[in-house]
Amino acid sequence: MRRIWWLATARAQVAKRKGDAAKSFMRTLVRAMRFYNDALKDARLAGPNAEEVIAIMVKYAALKDAATYREIVSHGVDPDGGVNVASLKQSWQYFRDSGQIEGTVTVDDVLDLSFVRAAVAGLGAYRPAGR
Repeated sequence: MRRIWWLATARAQVAKRKGDAAKSFMRTLVRAMRFYNDALKDARLAGPNAEEVIAIMVKYAALKDAATYREIVSHGVDPDGGVNVASLKQSWQYFRDSGQIEGTVTVDDVLDLSFVRAAVAGLGAYRPAGR
């Protein structure tokens, strides 16, 4: 866990130095989140572009069985790239209390939502596919 916090801090520093690349990455990530979100219907990969998302997952993820992707209850994502900050802080506290995080770095120290806000501002409001 210590390495994750170090990486998050290092990435934040790189993002500030290479703002254009960070903005481009975040814009692409938000577009991907929206694409994935449009594949969901009733908590399953059964939406308008589900088959395309499943094909991508079969190609790049460890699980190679498309039928399994169709059956599982899939996780949701915020199509505007939102982060559940309260949940992150709760998890951080757990890892801190259990000795997996040392030092004084906090969620607020490493969480910079400016890039996702800029991406959403540039992309406009999310509109589900087919609606």
